[in-house]
Amino acid sequence: MRLEAKFMRDLLWSGSRGLALAIQPLSEIQRQGIRALYTFFRISRDTVDKASSKSEAIFSTECLVRMFETGDPRSAIDQIPDLGLAWEAWLGLEEEFSVSRPYALEFARGLQLEASGYLPNANEDVLRFCYQTGGVLGLIAGEVLSAPESAVQSFVDAGSAARLEGLANTVDADAKIFRSFIPIGAPMRYRQLVSILYSSARDAFPRLSFRVRIACSLALVVIRERESTFLRRGDRVVDEFLRQTGSALWQKIRVRDLSAPSAAKTAQIRDASLALRNQTYRFSRELVVKPSPKHLE
Repeated sequence: MRLEAKFMRDLLWSGSRGLALAIQPLSEIQRQGIRALYTFFRISRDTVDKASSKSEAIFSTECLVRMFETGDPRSAIDQIPDLGLAWEAWLGLEEEFSVSRPYALEFARGLQLEASGYLPNANEDVLRFCYQTGGVLGLIAGEVLSAPESAVQSFVDAGSAARLEGLANTVDADAKIFRSFIPIGAPMRYRQLVSILYSSARDAFPRLSFRVRIACSLALVVIRERESTFLRRGDRVVDEFLRQTGSALWQKIRVRDLSAPSAAKTAQIRDASLALRNQTYRFSRELVVKPSPKHLE
């Protein structure tokens, strides 16, 4: 890896102790890969989260996008030195795991949309945005963990679910600043989408190696703990509907629960799941391009 292992390890522990613990069952090289991915994510994400104004966020994300579009980080790093950490973390992922650079560019463009005040107009726009700012990170994690082709979509759906959950959690806060990624009054409907996507994430468990299963189980426990706060805010009628029709989808994942849920899904949940998987699958397949030697120069 290009960055010091201690720096990436300390950054992960300070930013997400749950994830830092979850990756312990992995091999050393896989742990380093996840730390590099988190470093890339955290530094890139800070261009929006730590910006003091909208104009600063727009400028920072433009530098980030340009850095990965041109493959020349010098101008961007001159403007924002911290972007050098995101660049070096990404090069480590390319060199160690042959991760395709368009993934990084897709994430950067998603952040650029967010910084500019992008507001989705339709369900497909919401899913596309969640893919850009969440699902693509799951896609990269699948590369780092050597997930089989049959499990890649589940990694994409896990990342998209985490992002969609985050947007649903901040509906009220976003409304106060006249932003709304998810229509006000509709987060309960999106809760069902979150549930379906997390169910897809669990479907991959039987196809993963034992160590990776344990790590992914622990990681999803961390994510679902955050989601439980959101669930308690919802309409009790919808909660009851979900309890009756899809209770298996809402079970907390435990380390010993390493197989996909055996309870049959209702036709409504099953059909919605198929439609969502087809949509996010189309997004992910657009970017499945292995890096050429030029990317590694």
